[in-house]
Amino acid sequence: MDRVAVVTGAGRGIGLELCRLLAEREWIVLACPHRMGPGELAELSQKDPWHLHRIPMDVRDEGSIGAAVAEM
Repeated sequence: MDRVAVVTGAGRGIGLELCRLLAEREWIVLACPHRMGPGELAELSQKDPWHLHRIPMDVRDEGSIGAAVAEM
């Protein structure tokens, strides 16, 4: 059974590092940064597209949360 984690705040700091560690341990990571764009998370996603998936989500916006849930 695959292990799946949803990580908010994935674009930087603790969230980014958590995404990196979980993907290295072969978890499927649904990484939810506040903003999509170039950066370390994008690079990690390109390097390991099977384990790390970027889904934009602003946890302060119900519409954004709904769209992220629908994509998941």
